Amino acid sequence: MSNKVILLVVAAILLIITGVFYFLSLEDEGEPEDLLPEEEVIVTDFRDDAYLYKAGEDGEETGRDAGNPVDEFSQGDILGMIGHYTTGNEREAVVNFVGENGNLIEEKVMEFIIREGEDRDFDVCCAEVPEDAGSYYAEVVVDGESVLSVSFEVI
Repeated sequence: MSNKVILLVVAAILLIITGVFYFLSLEDEGEPEDLLPEEEVIVTDFRDDAYLYKAGEDGEETGRDAGNPVDEFSQGDILGMIGHYTTGNEREAVVNFVGENGNLIEEKVMEFIIREGEDRDFDVCCAEVPEDAGSYYAEVVVDGESVLSVSFEVI
């Protein structure tokens, strides 16, 4: 075989190998390395129609079954919270009481598990309202991030 034929065969093989590596590198560009695999991505969305209800002693409750929010409580009252969310993964959530100026009053007054699914509901109970009269909000926290807050007054 002549040198020209050998050179052409080697050049063709190199072009084919280069093409294969080029197309393999294009497939990798489709998925950035810094993203988590799809099953690990956690998206949680709490609807803003959550409300508080008064959980009385001996099963007497105000607002829970009727779906009527209660935003005014007396000292010593017990409250619960109802709402809806959508999430991709099961996780823990806590409810904190926060003052109107943003200062944390009481941490983890209620805890619940948010389950995977769309438009799921939660009904978490029971916590005693803060002792001092004033404006507050109940804050739902997931993974250290506030995802929902519902304001209320203690009179």
